[in-house]
Order: sequence, then structure tokens, then C-alpha cells
Amino acid sequence: MLKPTEAVLYTGTINAVTSDLLGRLEAERRGSPSGRGVGDVASLLYRFALEGIASILFETRIGCLEPQVPPETQRFIAAIGCMFRDSVFVTALPAWTRALLPFWDRYLRSWDTIFAFGKKLIDRRMEELAAQLEQGQEASGYLSYLLACGHLAPTQVYGSVAELLLAGVDTTSNTL
Repeated sequence: MLKPTEAVLYTGTINAVTSDLLGRLEAERRGSPSGRGVGDVASLLYRFALEGIASILFETRIGCLEPQVPPETQRFIAAIGCMFRDSVFVTALPAWTRALLPFWDRYLRSWDTIFAFGKKLIDRRMEELAAQLEQGQEASGYLSYLLACGHLAPTQVYGSVAELLLAGVDTTSNTL
């Protein structure tokens, strides 16, 4: 979706995430019974997509490709997976079933977890950005731009970034 001149700004970030993916693939391969296989490749590619888009949007790494994924990130990953799974039921079943079946409540809890995780990362970046600007440092990056331009209220930034994150994960991981 980015112009090539803008996409090049993120090559360092994506190269770092890609290097971590290759390291994770190698570790998985070495840890397999045959020493050559990689188990759940789809999950690994999903985590790669999530780490990549999160690195661009939140301007921070969230640990999706670490040998031990941080618990908070693991809850975030699980919430995204649950939201995607339950969205099929939520959109296909009539509204009157929401009180009777567990899908709707799980779906809402998943969104709450997704937005809370995103909000925490955005709030942290807002604090870092304020400190950088106080010191006269120039800030760059997607989230920094959204926060600094003043065109969006913080609540709009929270919602937009969460939606972009999910769109990026869904399209990238499904394509891979």
C-alpha cells in the first residue's frame, strides 16, 4: 500500500524481523526429531506477519518470534486468533443468538484485549515521543507521524492502528 519511496523507510525494520524469522526457522528445524523439519509453519508465518506489522505500526518489537513469546504478547496473539475465528460466527448468525451462544462474548473480549494491548503500546510510544521532542530529537515512523500530525484524536489513533494491524496480519499471513 505504500509508495516505494515510503516503503524504503521500513526496510531496516522488516529486514530485522525477517532475520529473526530465519533464525526461528533454523531453531525449529534443529529442534525437530529429524533435524530438518519445521512443525507449524503457518503459525510461524502468522507470528512473523504480526511482528513485522507491529514493528512498523507501534515502532517497537513485541516478541512474536522469540523462543519464549512474552505472556502479554501471547494473550494478544490468542485474542487475534479468537477474534478471527469467532468473526465467522458473529457475522453469519442472527443477532438474537448472541445471548444464547458463547461466540459474541468471546468476540468482544478478544477485541477488548486487542485494543488494550494496542493502547498500551501507543501510550508508551507517546511518552517516548514527548521525551524525544523535549530533547530536540526528530521523531520518525508511522505512529510518530500519526501522533505528531494532530489530524487524529488519540482515540482515533488507537482504533486506526488496531485495524491496520489486523489488516496487515490477515493479508500478509494468508498470502504467505
